[in-house]
Amino acid sequence: MSAVSESMNQMMGSTATSISTMFKKKVDIAPPKVNLLDFAVDPNIDSIVSGDDSLVRVSFRMEVEDLIDSELMQILPINVAREMVENLLNAVQTPTAAAPKAVPQPTAQPQPAPAAAQPAPQPKQQPVQNVTVQPVQFSALKPAGMPGVDANIGLIMDVPLQITVELGRTRKLIRDILELTPGSVVELDKLAGEPVDVLVNGKLIAKGEVVVIDENFGVRITDIITPLERASHLQ
Repeated sequence: MSAVSESMNQMMGSTATSISTMFKKKVDIAPPKVNLLDFAVDPNIDSIVSGDDSLVRVSFRMEVEDLIDSELMQILPINVAREMVENLLNAVQTPTAAAPKAVPQPTAQPQPAPAAAQPAPQPKQQPVQNVTVQPVQFSALKPAGMPGVDANIGLIMDVPLQITVELGRTRKLIRDILELTPGSVVELDKLAGEPVDVLVNGKLIAKGEVVVIDENFGVRITDIITPLERASHLQ
């Protein structure tokens, strides 16, 4: 019953928003109250509404795939229904602008036929002169140093970096991941004894071997990746 109450609260909230937008008025709703009726015993739906005035019923069918096939009814007092109809009929509508009258266009006067085009005079050809052509020569390029690098590196010496040692990687399907249980073995893409990767902020900088130091794991650096190798790993 509470679930039905919450669903109806959501539906009536959307309805109130639509009515407020249509009538350009503030529309509030009260918390819903759920009553269970047995139509075999009490077939008159208007018995739950106090008063002797006539009622307006708006019903429509609601289907949710193969789960729900029901009929929803909205019961309104006659005065509320009349007020809604009056607001709907008195809603301000933007008048349609009258179409502008067609302005007669002046009749185009025939233009005289253009005279036959005269051939353009051909420029006089200048005699060809012999020009000496030599290959261009460039000076040799020398690698220039980067002044100020050693002096400015001290400004970032205390910036913390995250170092990660990657033992290996593998790719699995979602169904294989869901089948993992305590004791499952995941095979990596590296052989036993192969150097592990040392990553700094996710970038490969070195390779090493795993060692044990006082019951803790450690990594002994065996190879530093060159800038050229780092660039190839970035690609």
